[in-house]
Amino acid sequence: MVGLVGTLAAEGAEAAQASANWFVHHAWIIPLVPFASGALTLFFGKRIPGKGAAFGIAAVFVAFVMAIGVLWSFAQGGGDVEQNIEWFTIGSLHLQLGVFVDGLTAVMLVVVTSVSLCVHVYSIGYMHGDQRFTWFYVVLSLFTAAMLNVVIANDLFQLLVGWEIMGVCSYLLIGHWWEEHVNSSSAIKARSYRLSTLSIAIRAIRPLATAPRTNASSGRFRPSPTCWQPCGSRTTRSGPGTRTQTMPSGSRCWR
Repeated sequence: MVGLVGTLAAEGAEAAQASANWFVHHAWIIPLVPFASGALTLFFGKRIPGKGAAFGIAAVFVAFVMAIGVLWSFAQGGGDVEQNIEWFTIGSLHLQLGVFVDGLTAVMLVVVTSVSLCVHVYSIGYMHGDQRFTWFYVVLSLFTAAMLNVVIANDLFQLLVGWEIMGVCSYLLIGHWWEEHVNSSSAIKARSYRLSTLSIAIRAIRPLATAPRTNASSGRFRPSPTCWQPCGSRTTRSGPGTRTQTMPSGSRCWR
């Protein structure tokens, strides 16, 4: 029975992927575009008019258009898409890079890119005349890329890498005018708070002892706010007792 359910789920997933449009299948490009703009701004920003702001604005605009395309696919009834590539292997541990795009991901892609586009445009005037104008746009582009990576990541370590890059960029943006004590101290406080995410990384080590994959949708295990639990079953409380619910292999649920 469980095997039949798993087979039907797999066939349904294949049909859903087939109904997704080009933007969903190429959603991995969305975080790469602002990352590339950060590199271009770093190396060529000071050599062009506008000191590199055009790179960041153009990149986030392209990402925003692609995000709208992703959201449009789901508005038309398109299905989820998951893509993975093998990153590296250590013994039985397989680390992967990948994306998982569903309806929630599509909404968050639009939210992140639209807000980031507004920030990029507004900063042209707000940061006008600043001596580190180009550097500000470098960090802002990297922050946007890291946030988009967090949105589409389907791998635990990939998500944590994006999260920590966001923390470093937050520190650099808050302390951009580090000459003023209030800014530098605020940046230090913000970074101190971000270090609390180290506990997440420590908790991530625990399932690696038994789970050979870090992919959150691979059917091995899933992140939970309070505990780690094998994907195959979920224990829920019902009155004075407990009840174990079996989940199909490969199904995705973030508890």
